[in-house]
Amino acid sequence: MTPRQVVESFWESMRTNDFYAAGRWLADDFVCHWPQSGEVICGRDNFAELNSHYPAKGLWRFELVSMVCEGDAVVTDVLVTDGDVKARAITFHTVADGLIKKQVEFWPDDFAAPAWRRQWVKLLSDVEKVVRFADFSELCTRARAVLNPRKLSEFAEAGGVGAALLTADGNIYTGVCIDTASSMGFCAEHAAAAAMITAGESQVVRLVAVNWDGKVMPPCGRCREFISQLHSANSGAEVLVAEGCTVSLGELLPHDWKSGRS
Repeated sequence: MTPRQVVESFWESMRTNDFYAAGRWLADDFVCHWPQSGEVICGRDNFAELNSHYPAKGLWRFELVSMVCEGDAVVTDVLVTDGDVKARAITFHTVADGLIKKQVEFWPDDFAAPAWRRQWVKLLSDVEKVVRFADFSELCTRARAVLNPRKLSEFAEAGGVGAALLTADGNIYTGVCIDTASSMGFCAEHAAAAAMITAGESQVVRLVAVNWDGKVMPPCGRCREFISQLHSANSGAEVLVAEGCTVSLGELLPHDWKSGRS
């Protein structure tokens, strides 16, 4: 079977809600990473047990929206619901010898690792979480995952730009822009920063924003200044301003008015 067929078969098995059957498409040394919570599921049995015990109001439904394949790598965009909870999973699959060897899975919202599933997962330390984000690939994926351009009302639109930032504690926060009449909206970077502040953090290590078409774009001047004021070390944050081009936030604020203040 091709990697595409293997992943398609996996999601077909997931739709039955027989997670042990879905586990048959996983390798013996299967590993699934949930970077947002720092959880790692090791082995098909732990995968099946965790999903079988996941709290739900009804049967889980999985709708495969899109799939991209290149060699042994397959990326899927799947809508997930139990009739009450509605979510979206972006999953990066690595296939080898007709089985899924590894998954890295992202969800729309950040979430903590709950105690009830501790027996089936391992937890990454904060240091390990930072190491996992050695480049901007996962940040870009998270920023693109929240893109959803839509009209909210006669006067407001949202979701045309997505942003993701990585904090010094190894957590990622995302946000989208809201554009309104009378210029009362705000940028995606502001939304991501607000989520960070709400969670009790303020130091940014990396930042990226993507336009409606998924292309990387630099933050506007207002966002640069806004984020620079949230923590004294934020001027050293790495900002992806274009594909393959990274500069510090400080470099985006030459002749900073704050530098001469005590």
